[in-house]
This record gives sequence, structure tokens and C-alpha cells, in this order.
Amino acid sequence: MAEAKGQADSRRGYLEVDGSGAMTELVFLLELSGPMVDLESDVIDGFNDMIARLREERSDILVWLWKEIAGCIDHKKITHCIDHNTRVPITEESALIEQGCFTRLLTLARQYRREHPEDFVEQDSERGRGGLFDSIGASIHMAQLVHRKDRPEERPVRTMFIIVTDNTEIETANQYYWTPDRVRELVQQQEEEEGWTFILLGANIDAEQVAGDIGIPAENAATFACDAAGVRENFVSLGTMICSFVKGAGIPPTWSAQITEHLKKAQVAGTERGRC
Repeated sequence: MAEAKGQADSRRGYLEVDGSGAMTELVFLLELSGPMVDLESDVIDGFNDMIARLREERSDILVWLWKEIAGCIDHKKITHCIDHNTRVPITEESALIEQGCFTRLLTLARQYRREHPEDFVEQDSERGRGGLFDSIGASIHMAQLVHRKDRPEERPVRTMFIIVTDNTEIETANQYYWTPDRVRELVQQQEEEEGWTFILLGANIDAEQVAGDIGIPAENAATFACDAAGVRENFVSLGTMICSFVKGAGIPPTWSAQITEHLKKAQVAGTERGRC
């Protein structure tokens, strides 16, 4: 049964639920770096449908969304990340993603790079940027810094940090600042000190292995099929799991079963038709 809608609190800008102010925060890192770039519409539709379903069940949710897309110009990889800057109630329109958003981000990034090549000298150096662990570590660190500035009454009662990625730059990730060890230390700190829960959903990677490398429990990770149906199932299963988490019931042990089932079917089909 859906929760009763709360009253607006102008002091916080959030929705009060039963007068307690207890909110659940969902932090999303959506990173399109490989084949998922071609599935942009499916990613956006899947995410927005999930948010719409959650709205029907709960009003005591804050959504914080990072969108990241990677592409190339002059054979050099560029990455542009946009931060929504603030958590918004799930009922706000800004909790949704506009169609074509990732493509527009990449277009702007390419344009900026052509006009300001001097700003990318460090990025093109041997150290580089764009590795999977670098993206995860940087986004968690940014969220951590914002939380530290919160007043006690602004802090959500629980936080779930959800990573959805198809970034396969793992082998050379040690050249980046955020190595697996540094990310693991950060994840464990937030789990132990703040009670954060981390979820990792990956395409074209072994999500459980990557999760283990950075301290996320294997049961909180799932590899999904890099096709339209796989992306949709990803967000359907994620939304169902979030509903349980928001209610304080934890994460169901079978939350990713349908994701895994579709992946197996896609892999079997892939042996006949070729990979995504």
C-alpha cells in the first residue's frame, strides 16, 4: 500500500513523512562508456519508468543523480560528468532524465574540447582518466563531502549508492588516482560509519568480481545483458529491490534473479547471433 503523501517542508525543501522527516536517499551513478551508448533511450526509459513506479509507492525518497558518458575525439577518450548538485524529492520532475540527455552531454564535451584543448593536457597524460574505479571513487567521494556539510536534520535515515555502468576500463585502472584499494577503503568507511548500502550493476564486466575488488558484497552486484531487454529488466528488478530497502526490509536475496536469467538467455542467443 502506498505511503500517505507528506507535507512540504520549506526549511528543508524535502517532504516530511508522518512528521518525522525520515528520508531514504538514492544516489545513482549512471555511466555510459561502451555499447550502452547505443542503448541511451532504453536506459533513460528504464530509469524513468522505475522512478514512476517508486513514486506510486513512496514519497519519502530523495534522488541524487550523476550522469556520465564517454566518447572519443581525435582518437582520445573524453568523459563528461554532470552533477544534479542537490538531492530532490522523488516527486520532482528533475528526478527524471530527459531523452537525449547523454548525447547532448557528449556533444557539449566534444565541442568544449575542440575549443579549449589546453584544459585537457593532464587528461591526455600518461595517468589519464576514465577508468571504472576512478569514476566510482570520485562520485562516492563527492557524495561523502556533501553529506559532511549536511545539518543533522538534513541527513537521510538511509542511503543507497547505485552504480550502473558498462565501463570496461579495469585492466589499466591502477594508473588512476582511485585504485581498487582506495575505493574499497572509501566504501567500507561509508558502510561502517554512515550505514550506506552499495549496489553495482554492470554490463560486459564480471560485476561480482569488480564489486568484491572495491568492498561491495557480491550479493549486492549483478551483471546484466547489454541489450534493450536486459537494460529494462535491470531497472525493473532494481526498482523492486529499492521498494524493499525503503521499507526497511533490507535487500531480498533473490533481487537480481530475473537480471541473471535474462543474461543467461542473451548469452545463449549470442553464441548464434554474435555479441552485443
